[in-house]
Amino acid sequence: MLELEHSQSKRKVFLFQTDMDVVSDGSDGDRVPRMPDKIVNSANYQPFTSYGWKKTGKVENPMITGWNKMLAEAKAKGNSSEVKRLSAGIADLRRRSFLIAEYDPFVVIPVFILQDRESAWAPNVGDYVAVIHGKKVYPAIVGDGGPNFKIGEASLRMAKALNPKSTPYTAPVSGLGVTYIVFPRTSGTWKAPDYSSWKTECAKLIDEIGGLGEGYELHEWSNTLPKISKEK
Repeated sequence: MLELEHSQSKRKVFLFQTDMDVVSDGSDGDRVPRMPDKIVNSANYQPFTSYGWKKTGKVENPMITGWNKMLAEAKAKGNSSEVKRLSAGIADLRRRSFLIAEYDPFVVIPVFILQDRESAWAPNVGDYVAVIHGKKVYPAIVGDGGPNFKIGEASLRMAKALNPKSTPYTAPVSGLGVTYIVFPRTSGTWKAPDYSSWKTECAKLIDEIGGLGEGYELHEWSNTLPKISKEK
């Protein structure tokens, strides 16, 4: 991990080079109102990401169904700590929306780095990131905090862009094949992802540290969210 600063623009970057592991977390009823039963009813699927925003629609988060079932089971067993955890989670799912790893390109930074409030280079949730693999540069944001023992995680959407064979259990890259350039203190207003805006902001930041090298290309993300049918 390197803490760098451009000599002229003074733009700071937090750079690290490693592999890429895959995360498959997140949920958002406003953008994806239906999710597979195996996910909704999974006790292991994490419906939250550190990056979240106030719900703007009226469609309930699909994960609430599964969490209500787990809450009922916890109450039946008299597990007060689990009842408290699940109740708080359901309340959060009703209030906020989150990134969805299957559709949104984001990276995960260890929590201990995100909690650093002293270093001017320390990344924060929401900061812009340029992920480099081969000759492609992928714009993204810091979307979640991860375990302290692991660095080099990204969403399933990002992983599949690097390697279409990626799954939540199959990493796209092994070895030191991915470079992550985080631009600290660049987070904008937290809201539903706007991939075009992310690309524009990342392009500006990359220009501040010298621009793209010859032959490199800044990726443009398409919207792969499922179409929501409008009820009559």
